[in-house]
Amino acid sequence: RIRDDNAVLSDEYFIDAATDPIQKRYAQYERAHAAAESEQPETPPPVDTPTRRDDLTVYLLLPAAEEAALTQLLSTLEKHQSHATLLLTPELLESAGDGVRRAAATGNAVALCISAETADEALAQIERGNDALWRAASLRTRLVYLESADKTLRATVAGAGYCPLTVNTSDFTRSGTHWADTALKWAGRSTSVRLYLGAESGVSSALGTALSRLRAENCTIAALNEVTV
Repeated sequence: RIRDDNAVLSDEYFIDAATDPIQKRYAQYERAHAAAESEQPETPPPVDTPTRRDDLTVYLLLPAAEEAALTQLLSTLEKHQSHATLLLTPELLESAGDGVRRAAATGNAVALCISAETADEALAQIERGNDALWRAASLRTRLVYLESADKTLRATVAGAGYCPLTVNTSDFTRSGTHWADTALKWAGRSTSVRLYLGAESGVSSALGTALSRLRAENCTIAALNEVTV
């Protein structure tokens, strides 16, 4: 501060003189910062990517009571590069040797579809089915699908050395796309799901659509065996 005999500069003058350049410099800084921000590219909003289930294996169980149905199922599976466990009755195994051999040769599994009320009946049917399977394809199986069996019967069959299958049952009265969505929903966070495709009459019409949907999700369509049961 400079003082003389004629004038004395007040403190407010010096404060105003110091404040003015500071405000100007801050205004320049704000303009430069705003310009730099405007030049940065905008970040695009996140895009939802559908979850791929390439870690999911669907173990497919298909019933067939007639040779024509078995042939159609095998053709559909081959077309979609998929495999299944075929639930075949002893009667079909005895009469459909060509279809049984084709099923075994293309990587599918055979499970004996047994309908019995007592353990003796069940074991007799299992033996009959395995004899027919051996004659047709030189194979035997321990996989058994027991229709409407109670826990006691299942336990008796398991105690005899066989593998009773426990599966989820899908109502095939709806479309194949609905069935595929059901399989994915049932799987949840699991890496595998077993699915029995309900009434035989609906399988052929919807199986191809269901397989296409699951293959599009990168799912593996496989046959159960005695290790994966």
